[in-house]
Amino acid sequence: MFIWLTNPTIGQVLVNLNLVTAVTCVQGRNTVCFTGGEEDYIVVTESLEDIYERIQSAEKRYRK
Repeated sequence: MFIWLTNPTIGQVLVNLNLVTAVTCVQGRNTVCFTGGEEDYIVVTESLEDIYERIQSAEKRYRK
């Protein structure tokens, strides 16, 4: 499953949800962490609520 998110530096990023380990807010910046370790993450402009909604929407589409 994939969702589109927006990085403030490079723009739209296609995120593979199978590799996401956490979605956090660190120092006021929302980040999506991946399986690669502590340094494997992206900063995104979407709110935590918006990210969770997109993940839930992708899961619903995937189940169909």
